[in-house]
Amino acid sequence: MADLPRFSATVHGVRDVSLLGRADLEFWAARLDSLGLEPIERDGAAQVMILAADLRWGIRFRELTLSIAATHRSAGRDRLPEAVLADMFSVRAGPLLLGDAAAADARARLSGLLIGADVAGAATPGGRVSLLASGGLSDLYDRAIELAGMTCAAIDAEAAV
Repeated sequence: MADLPRFSATVHGVRDVSLLGRADLEFWAARLDSLGLEPIERDGAAQVMILAADLRWGIRFRELTLSIAATHRSAGRDRLPEAVLADMFSVRAGPLLLGDAAAADARARLSGLLIGADVAGAATPGGRVSLLASGGLSDLYDRAIELAGMTCAAIDAEAAV
């Protein structure tokens, strides 16, 4: 058996159900817009999680939670550093909440957050950026720079050394 995380309390007799699914992306984009949020898109849909729990721990506790995976709308330089940190902590929490599906995506999501924050910090729409990188990382940065409205002059890091 794998090492289990340590908790401050163990609750016995818990009945719970967790469902991970897809939801209408356009509907949730419209609902979250006024909050400055946007749903996280995966395969053309918003991600939804429904949790139901019933337990007794001194008192009876029942909970039903509907969650939509969302992030702060990115606004280039206007994106607050603490929002990026919150997104990074959501990467850490995802595998705990969603299991293996989120764990498999965590490294790619963290890489994307860091690349996006790096590019957003230097973003000048219409500007030109010199990029020293190689392999897949070069492709990821090139795409992020393009999405930020800039052009990229890529220099292969392996050839430059």
